[in-house]
Amino acid sequence: MRRVLALFAALVLTAALAGSSVATAGQPKLNHFVGNFDMVLEGTNQVVGHVVADFKEPTSKHPVPGTLDVVWAPYDVSDPPFPYFMDLGGSPVRESHAQLLSAWFDTYDDSVWGHVVTAGTDGYLCDYAGPWNAGCRYFSVLFQLTTLGPAKATNWSPGDGADGNRFVLEAAKGAFHLTYAGPTGG
Repeated sequence: MRRVLALFAALVLTAALAGSSVATAGQPKLNHFVGNFDMVLEGTNQVVGHVVADFKEPTSKHPVPGTLDVVWAPYDVSDPPFPYFMDLGGSPVRESHAQLLSAWFDTYDDSVWGHVVTAGTDGYLCDYAGPWNAGCRYFSVLFQLTTLGPAKATNWSPGDGADGNRFVLEAAKGAFHLTYAGPTGG
């Protein structure tokens, strides 16, 4: 009787495991970016902030792409690392938190950077200097993995980019992972 029960339990376990692998096998792999890393100004060791991000393409089922938060390194308000921090009454921005609106993913080959895989997102970034001292603005950013250079963040900029601000930041201490499954959309 024990052998029959053991055989039955093994069959039930095998069926359960096979069913779960079949359920996940048909799901498409999604474009996804996740990171927890310091950013430094390009070509320097000057840490400007620490990013924690986790986003993917929005879908009908999950319309919010994900999250993006930054804790900025202390800086002198007379010489901020970026000219577009919110004017918060002369107080330095301590952290920023995003409400993401969209996310996109792409890949291309570049003569300088080699093969480049890109994850981009945009939305509203709210800068906080302290309690009751905050402001929000539109922003966009690209995170890129390159085969011939460092991982980087570019176009960390406000507005529609018409002001010409473009910054290249490199990922330093920490890590990020970018999964590219195919062209964005559909």
